[in-house]
Amino acid sequence: MFSEPVVEESVIELCCGMRPFNKVNAVVCRLNSDFSMFVLDSAGTWTHDELLARLPNDEPRYVIYELAFTPAAGKKERSLVIQISWVPRGVELMPMLLSISGTLRSRLSSYVGVSDEVKAIERNQLQYDALVARYRN
Repeated sequence: MFSEPVVEESVIELCCGMRPFNKVNAVVCRLNSDFSMFVLDSAGTWTHDELLARLPNDEPRYVIYELAFTPAAGKKERSLVIQISWVPRGVELMPMLLSISGTLRSRLSSYVGVSDEVKAIERNQLQYDALVARYRN
C-alpha cells in the first residue's frame, strides 16, 4: 500500500531559512528510490537561469523557490515562495509523480508559506517571464 512521503529534516531546515533569513532562495528535492521521502538534492542562492540549469532533463525534481519580481513599472519588488514540481515529459510514472507533489507543499505548510505550486512537464513552463506573469497582478 502506498503512503505519502515524508520530508527529510535537512529540507525543512533549509526551507525555514529562506524567510526571513535569506540563507538560500531555492531548495531542490527529489524522491528517494522507494518514494517514501523527499530528500535534499541541492540548495543555494541562484539566478532563475542557474536554478533551471540544475533541473535534469530526464528526472523529476521538486523545488521550493523564492521567486522575486517587480509587479509593474514603478512598483516595489516583491517575492513569493512557490513550489515547482518538475516532472519532464516521458518520465516513467509521470501521473503519480505529479500527483504526489502536493504532499511536499502540505508537509512544509507549517514551516514556510508556499503560495502556489507550478507543475511543469516542459521547460518553457518554467521560464521566468511565464512564472512572473502568473503573479504580476
